[in-house]
Amino acid sequence: MMSATVVTNAAPAEGVEDQEQKVVGSTKPLHRFLRGHPKYVGVVMVTLGISIFLMGFPVWLADGLSESFISFVLGVLFITCGIIFILSELNITKQLVTAGFALSIVSILGVGIGVCIYIDCLSFAVDDDYYYMEHNITGQDYTIYRNSKNQYGAVQALSMFQSVLGGAILIVMAVFARAALQSSNTKAVVVMQTRPPAD
Repeated sequence: MMSATVVTNAAPAEGVEDQEQKVVGSTKPLHRFLRGHPKYVGVVMVTLGISIFLMGFPVWLADGLSESFISFVLGVLFITCGIIFILSELNITKQLVTAGFALSIVSILGVGIGVCIYIDCLSFAVDDDYYYMEHNITGQDYTIYRNSKNQYGAVQALSMFQSVLGGAILIVMAVFARAALQSSNTKAVVVMQTRPPAD
């Protein structure tokens, strides 16, 4: 945080009161980050992170660790970002804002990669009926298979939606963090005093 010092370089004449005084104060850039309400955003990010992390388990059981890995990674990133945002509002420091900004950028990149993986998983859930058609599997077995694929696709679609929502929130918070870290220069403090002319 910055502080400003008021400097007075002219005193009023003896026995004469000040007629005008104008003070232009300084700004504290780190407090720009608080405009984004990081505590509330942090709670939302922790909730999204836990939800995405937990949704990785059914995918893991269905397809293995490789398909669910992105859910676990994004979940941990979102939870960590949320905790940093909450701590930033409770005790804002340049280190916390910088950490939040850097982790937000990493998480946004992770969301981009995750969306590509989720789209690939959704296309698999929709377009692989040819396997069962080629092997002449019909009836109850096909119904069970199709229902499980629908559930799998719903979990992946919900995870992708939550990831995109979290990514959008992180973009906004990264803008606030960048604004807070943009300048650390103290603005000048100007004191103007009007005195009558000397006789």
